[in-house]
Amino acid sequence: MTAERKRDASWTVCAAYALFRLTMAAALAVCLGFSWMAYSYKRGTLSNGLLLPAGLAALALTLPPLFRGMRRLRASGRLRAAWLGASLVLLAVQIVMINHYYFYTDWDVETIVESAMAMVTGEDISRHSNYFSMYPNNLVLVTLQSWIVRAASLLGLWDRAYFLLLVFQCVLCWTTGLLLCRIVRTLTGSDGLTAAAYMLYQLLVGLNPWISIPYSDAVALFFPTAIVALELTSPKRTTARALKPFALTFLSFFGYRIKPQVLLVWIAILLMRAAKGLRGGIRGQHAAKLVRGAACMGAGALLAMLLANAMAASVPVPIDPEKEMGITHYLMMGMNPEFFGGYAQQDVSLSWRCETKAERICTNLQVLCDRLQEMGPAGLVKQILRKTLTNYNDGTFCWAGEGVFYRELLPEKDGVLSPLLRSIYYSHEGALYPLYANAVQALWMGVLALCAAASLGRRDERVAVLMLTLLALTLFETLFEARARYLFSFAPLFIALATCGIQTCLTRFARLRKPASSAAQT
Repeated sequence: MTAERKRDASWTVCAAYALFRLTMAAALAVCLGFSWMAYSYKRGTLSNGLLLPAGLAALALTLPPLFRGMRRLRASGRLRAAWLGASLVLLAVQIVMINHYYFYTDWDVETIVESAMAMVTGEDISRHSNYFSMYPNNLVLVTLQSWIVRAASLLGLWDRAYFLLLVFQCVLCWTTGLLLCRIVRTLTGSDGLTAAAYMLYQLLVGLNPWISIPYSDAVALFFPTAIVALELTSPKRTTARALKPFALTFLSFFGYRIKPQVLLVWIAILLMRAAKGLRGGIRGQHAAKLVRGAACMGAGALLAMLLANAMAASVPVPIDPEKEMGITHYLMMGMNPEFFGGYAQQDVSLSWRCETKAERICTNLQVLCDRLQEMGPAGLVKQILRKTLTNYNDGTFCWAGEGVFYRELLPEKDGVLSPLLRSIYYSHEGALYPLYANAVQALWMGVLALCAAASLGRRDERVAVLMLTLLALTLFETLFEARARYLFSFAPLFIALATCGIQTCLTRFARLRKPASSAAQT
């Protein structure tokens, strides 16, 4: 039996494919059949029954010219130069666009950016002690932003420090796009599908206004994609192979301190590797290799935690560890039927009133049990349906769904581009915003459908890692606080799977045409 056949026979891979197929089919069915329900952050887009076929049709019309263009570039030997040039042009376009429409928002972002700037100027930020005691994971982001602000100050660009935070996120977005291309090229072996993935990435992520919000969603975008790209890399040198587990774990644990969901990628990789190891048996050289890998992962995790802890400790704000909002708080909030599992200020206030972690855990679990008992099985099903809609039924990824979002609008940069972009991206007043929201919703529904199609293709351990990651993400968002914004950082992985789905559809279509053409010749 060949290695390919062994991969196909793996029960772990089969289970991942089957569960992912069921999950994506269920998410699509909910978005198509239950969008009339009330749920958190509901959008007023057109029916998904119209948008889904529109999104798929747009992709189908775009693929032939993309494939022809990639073949010509490959034949001319200019493919790599074209990729680099096009990506740099798109990066410049993204920066120019953001410069013409960005604004100042409040909620967590205002506190984090204000604290980062205060670290550079030496101002007192002890007034934010309660916030960072509740949400200490944001301390690493504060230090990261303070480094960028300090660099801006040294370059004499203090007045543009906020904008440089956005430029940094644009560069991360650009890097993530190139890593996505590498993932898709490795999985599909197709230049055309790689171009299709990059096009989808630019439309759903690169042009998404969340890049203009200096927060963890845009910063964390890099980590899941980088971790998967590294996992798919097969280093030739012995040293590089030995360092791969270290780098994977370092990225995962440091990314966890930016966005906790990042760790789900590492867990999926570890589960797949463990299943593969158990299937092959642990003996001899394999056991030694396993020990070396575990040691490298331990070193990577240790270094990531030391770095993250040092960055968090450098923020000059007193922290009370007893006030931290733990996992039980988000579990309780995720089961709040009044707010459909979204953010609930009354739950935050309830947790805040608890003086210790132990008291908070007991209170959260008691409220959770009470809510589950009150909802009953039928109510729990409704809650899951509503949370699925909250998470998956929004191609804008819950844009403008936080706080007093448009806290301060800036003067327009010119009389043409600024008004046009604000008309597209300002949901509260933009005349073209409904067009943008419906367009990305159509593309997002198409991506979800193609992700489901990927589960019908040839089984591959590498693709199964992506599926396990997104299954874990879905479970995470179903259990805890629901928000489409939390899927934004994983959008490249959805797009990677969607391109695998396109390849599956093209392969099946070719098989159907072959017998038909043979019959016609006969």
